[in-house]
Amino acid sequence: MTRFALFSFKEDELMQTLSFIKRHEVLRRLGISKSTLRNHILDKLFPPAVVIGGAYAWPVAEVNLICRAYLRNKSEFFIRQLVEKILACRENGGDYESLEE
Repeated sequence: MTRFALFSFKEDELMQTLSFIKRHEVLRRLGISKSTLRNHILDKLFPPAVVIGGAYAWPVAEVNLICRAYLRNKSEFFIRQLVEKILACRENGGDYESLEE
């Protein structure tokens, strides 16, 4: 049986850029508690949520960038810089490709 991908790689990246996840999914992906997430946000180790129609959520692309940084054992200094860049990307329309290593 032959299977075909529904999206090309670039289309999949675009879908991630436009997709959002709620707090419970962020907590599941990171394996942390609500209080740890709150502390990471206050310490600038994780970007704050965005408000969409009164609900709080995170862009999937941003969560993936942070998860990859943690998986690569990047320093807190590096992650803080990454969060700053993510927030700048939000202001400029969300071009996350430039943030990839």
